[in-house]
Amino acid sequence: MERSFGVVAGSGALVALVVAYRRQRVDEDGALREATRLHTERFTAAVSQLGDSSAAVRLGGVHAPVRARRRRPHQGAPPGIDVLCAYLGALEGGGVGVCRLDSLG
Repeated sequence: MERSFGVVAGSGALVALVVAYRRQRVDEDGALREATRLHTERFTAAVSQLGDSSAAVRLGGVHAPVRARRRRPHQGAPPGIDVLCAYLGALEGGGVGVCRLDSLG
């Protein structure tokens, strides 16, 4: 009788552990999706600012990818830096190598 109680208790603990693990994974995946969504929204807003008619708004769009790189320097250049370099290259007449990543951050 005591042995069967131990088996049932052990099985219950194992099930609880698996459920807790799965719940943690789902929560982590949700947090990653939310962070990705926020990053995408900010990136889209910054890129759209580059085409604005106001110089002040365009300047804000230029600063956004630079701030993103400063927040995550260990991850290398974010895609925003590529967009910023392409934008600056278009302003300079399409020249390649207009911007250097080490000068931006």
